[in-house]
Amino acid sequence: MKLRNLLIATLGVAAMAGAAGAASAMTPWQHQHPARVETNHRLTDLNRRIAFEHRTGRISAVQAHFLHARVKQIRFQEKRLAMRQGGHLSFREQVRLNHEASGVARHIPA
Repeated sequence: MKLRNLLIATLGVAAMAGAAGAASAMTPWQHQHPARVETNHRLTDLNRRIAFEHRTGRISAVQAHFLHARVKQIRFQEKRLAMRQGGHLSFREQVRLNHEASGVARHIPA
């Protein structure tokens, strides 16, 4: 009888742990969604390029500030769009965000 109770308790704990793992994997923000990952990497790269161009003196501090602010605005927009869609971006949303990021990239000297 003890072996049976131990087996049932073990299976119950395993089932609860599996359910908890699945629940944590499906968060409302699903940061690992491919469209979000691509967009966020692009925005991170833009911030890095802006900082580099400012350090090398190719853009002024004011220009860098405004470009960083615009990238921050796009990132906020990405988060808001993803929140509405249950943690992912639609194709049209991704295209729109990439278009806006391209607008920022045009102001960074090559």
